[in-house]
Amino acid sequence: MERNIVSKGKTVAEAVNLALDLLGASKENVNIEILDNGSKGVFGLAAKPAVVRVTMAAAAVPVREVAAPLDLDQLVALTLDSEPGITDQVPRVPDREESVSRSNEEHKAGKLWVEGGVVYVKSTPERRPLIGPVKHAKIFKNGVPVETMEPLTDQDRVTVEVQMEHKEPEWELIASENLMSVTLHVKPGYRLHRSLRDMEPRHQAEFEFEEVKLPIEIQSAEVLNALKEKEITFGIKHDVIKEACRSTIPGSFLISEGMPAAPGSHGHFQTPIETGKQHTFPRKREDGTVDYREIREFPTASEGEILGTIIPPVPGVPGINVKGETVEAPPVYPVVSIEGIGVAWTDNGSRAIAMKAGMPQIRQQGYRIKVSIVPKLIHAGDVDLTSGNIHFQGDVEITGSVQDGMKVDTSGSILIFGNVNMSSISASQSLIVRNNIISSKITVGKSNMLYAEMEPLLKEISERLIVLKAAIHQISHAAAFKVTDFQSSGLRPLLNVLLKGKFKHLNETFVNLFEKIEGSRSYLDEEWIKYAGELHGKFLNPMNSKLLELNDLDQFQQQTDYLHAIVEPPLENHVFAKFDYAHNSHIYSGGDVVASKGFYGSMVYCQGELETRGFLRGGVYYGGKGIRVGEAGSGGKPTKLHVPEHSEIRVMKALEGTVLQIGKRSMQLSAEEHNIHARLNANGELILH
Repeated sequence: MERNIVSKGKTVAEAVNLALDLLGASKENVNIEILDNGSKGVFGLAAKPAVVRVTMAAAAVPVREVAAPLDLDQLVALTLDSEPGITDQVPRVPDREESVSRSNEEHKAGKLWVEGGVVYVKSTPERRPLIGPVKHAKIFKNGVPVETMEPLTDQDRVTVEVQMEHKEPEWELIASENLMSVTLHVKPGYRLHRSLRDMEPRHQAEFEFEEVKLPIEIQSAEVLNALKEKEITFGIKHDVIKEACRSTIPGSFLISEGMPAAPGSHGHFQTPIETGKQHTFPRKREDGTVDYREIREFPTASEGEILGTIIPPVPGVPGINVKGETVEAPPVYPVVSIEGIGVAWTDNGSRAIAMKAGMPQIRQQGYRIKVSIVPKLIHAGDVDLTSGNIHFQGDVEITGSVQDGMKVDTSGSILIFGNVNMSSISASQSLIVRNNIISSKITVGKSNMLYAEMEPLLKEISERLIVLKAAIHQISHAAAFKVTDFQSSGLRPLLNVLLKGKFKHLNETFVNLFEKIEGSRSYLDEEWIKYAGELHGKFLNPMNSKLLELNDLDQFQQQTDYLHAIVEPPLENHVFAKFDYAHNSHIYSGGDVVASKGFYGSMVYCQGELETRGFLRGGVYYGGKGIRVGEAGSGGKPTKLHVPEHSEIRVMKALEGTVLQIGKRSMQLSAEEHNIHARLNANGELILH
């Protein structure tokens, strides 16, 4: 059988010599066919090898078949190799370079390698190198894709088609709902260039690639055109746009920003009673303790004194959105004065003047202000069976004590110079007891608690009245409805049907609010009593309702909105209770509770802060804005300190068994602790430090 070998080399001569070595023959015994002259490339890069086929000849005289013209170097090389007397007559000793070359050739036997991006193969009868699929490139063997591991011979031509990656950048413009800003969200693009790395001879291909990642910039002109299409013309930040377009990491960039409107100021009531020398709360020192000497009993005003002035609102300055449109400043509202007792309004209703001496009472909620002079009752001596209970619409001052079983009830504030013994005290504003409270029930700021209960009811009534009016208007314009029905009986029949049907829940709210007002007459002003009468006469007695037309319903809603504004949070809180010591008593305060000496076996609930430099011995104590105490706990009686989750507890000394609760988290101390600061951490866990 005819033997032949296809061989590759940098030159034709090198390829022929390699084939002769593999065949173990001389040039005289072979036929040589040049398949590819090869090329040197540019600066040695992308060079193509020369390829020849060498076949053992049947005759002794070699016959050369030249399939392609030889260049000058190849002709010289072939001539020198075949010329007799030049290499055949004189034995030649291989030099060092030739020895290294032969060693390299032996190292490559049965292997494949990569040089300059070209895959070379040198198989042997004993071993053939292997090639298989690879990531990031397609491998071709003789023009056919390689799908599985395959052996190679010298006759196989291997090409590697490197895969490049290309990802276009993504971007999006997002305008805020109020059109005051535009954000450019960017996901950068890139071009990933790969090239085949040189590989040392190996029996199995392990191709690796050089990677160069080049970013693709977003064209800023495209972004500007998109802004133009969206009619965004104001506050464009060109430098930020350029930065965003060049970004190599995903991000969001504020590229346009409007000029916000400058808010004005609402009207307000300015009074020296609130901001000057008078204090209805204990004044706190910088270290958090209370300076009891700074508590003023109750402020007073003399006849003709200026109680305060209404300051008119100041309009805001309009702004500009990103579309260049004017943005109106938030509206401002004036303060509206409500007529109070013992006060006159002068200077076109802007200045309040006391018409008689007494305690000024200032109530502001929302944009309504009511200023009154509250009368004061001075009771000399004790409150006992001889004097009877005290019920008074104003402030009460008692020079003695309140004895067993007696009651003092007032819509203002109470000052007691003696003790409170087994009695009941109720003050709408503040309470000061110079001495102690023993086995008594104390309620301070009852109106605050009532307001908190009535606020959601008033809000619901106001909202549902709007729906009720819309329903009445719709029914009255229906074809089947007779206009004469309103003229004869007003809204009464229709209202009766609606409150028993679709608006049944509203009727239940009416009843609930009416009962609360009626049950708390002694704590509420006359305006609440009047409102309860309107509520009953127009809605709770539908068969004899005084509600004749929609205008009456509008007026009732205005009354509801006014009262809701009074009770709507945040309420202005001038409520506190102060005394020396409380024993076995129940105390409720809509504001702070301050005891100079402490508590024993009591139940205390205050919406403000509970504070004592003394002790808490047994009982339950709740402080809506925190608890500060000198010593807490008792060896024989359980003591619990409780605050909501946003507040904290501070105790200088807490005995074993004391329970600390913040929100729903609680702990019982297993040993005596000092300088406790209890609060919830960011994870909602109760911690002491």
